[in-house]
Amino acid sequence: MMDDRPPDDGAPDASVMAAELALGLLEGEERAAAQRRVLAEPGFAAEVDRWRAHFGVLFESVPPVAPPADGLARLERALAPPANDTAPRRWWRSLAVAGGIAAAVLLAVMAIRPQSLVPVAPPVQVAQRSAVLVAQIVPVANGEPVPAVYDPATGALRVAAADLVDARHSPELWVIARDGVPHSLGVLHDQQPTAVAIGAADRARFTAGATLAVTVEPIGGSPSGKPTGAVVAKGDLTLA
Repeated sequence: MMDDRPPDDGAPDASVMAAELALGLLEGEERAAAQRRVLAEPGFAAEVDRWRAHFGVLFESVPPVAPPADGLARLERALAPPANDTAPRRWWRSLAVAGGIAAAVLLAVMAIRPQSLVPVAPPVQVAQRSAVLVAQIVPVANGEPVPAVYDPATGALRVAAADLVDARHSPELWVIARDGVPHSLGVLHDQQPTAVAIGAADRARFTAGATLAVTVEPIGGSPSGKPTGAVVAKGDLTLA
């Protein structure tokens, strides 16, 4: 099942961290550490730029999805102020987003203050990217692709926040190898990236061409260990 703790067999290499930063999969101290490396290590900063260019090509390959016909009307209804002047939940979320942006700006300012900078290390040799696997888990209906990055060296899989099902269900992630049998990787978070420590038995299934799929399951995941609901998103793993 899902384990949000990072694998204990070593930290991710520079290439994997750069990929996760480029995709927005890092949060909190992990993101701050990566941003400090961008400032201190030109080689790492160049690797982040290379990943952004690489993922830009992948995103362009995803076919566009037409918005729903009533999309504009739904947005207008959602943005209309309530009759009782009570601030709806969306304004609290907006405040939370604004607070997050302010915190990120403050963190950036603190990071570049002379008294807080650590000595700049020489540029490091960034690990080759060929072993890293990536996937764009594309919703079957409308929605943005959900990026995923897998590091075979550590068995660490990181998936972006995925708002794929309603509040009465859980989105469960599966890996499907060449044998066509789905194996559960646990339930995805909808408000933050999900980190999965892939066990030894499942690592062999993570190869180029294997599929990551998300199904609609009861809260907490499938009780049987097998998919019970419809597939709502899927994407194949490819070598980055």
